[in-house]
Amino acid sequence: MQRWWLALVLATCLLWSTDGTAQNRFAFGVRPNTLSPQAAYFGYMVADGIVVTGALQYLGGGVDISYSDYDDWEDDYVTRSNDADAAIWIPSVGIKYYLKSIDVGVAPYLHASLFTAIPTADGDDGLEAAVDDASCYGLGLAFGAEYFMHKQFSIGAEFGLNVVVASYDAGRDEASIDLEATYAAMSLNFFL
Repeated sequence: MQRWWLALVLATCLLWSTDGTAQNRFAFGVRPNTLSPQAAYFGYMVADGIVVTGALQYLGGGVDISYSDYDDWEDDYVTRSNDADAAIWIPSVGIKYYLKSIDVGVAPYLHASLFTAIPTADGDDGLEAAVDDASCYGLGLAFGAEYFMHKQFSIGAEFGLNVVVASYDAGRDEASIDLEATYAAMSLNFFL
């Protein structure tokens, strides 16, 4: 499933034709301290006021645990240790539609994105098995405005909603969760 939508987005980016009036430009933006899966994004303006966006976020960490336990068989304390590393990769694709022509001044927009979370784990067999049985998908919807100081730089504000559907299915053990979260973010956007 993940390969299917990634191929669709890549094909859209490569095959979308313009009418010749748009200035095709690369875009880059950052939204510090936000819950958006596109906290830092790259984009390409495929038509006047339409930017196809993509992002890859990462969250990772590890834990090393060492503890002493009394072993009845050896009649002594035994030190045991365990370590595990885990990470979540969050690729996303989206489209930003400007409601007004991009020029110096304010340009309101709508933004929609699809994302998935791809967990990875190493070091603990139970954690690795649990990660293999988990899946997570999401949809982001937002509206905002950017103030263009120049056609190549803007400062923006955005309010959005992320909807996340996660599931875990390991045969007899199953779980699912649906989350909705709003966010507000400021952004710096650059057009090349």
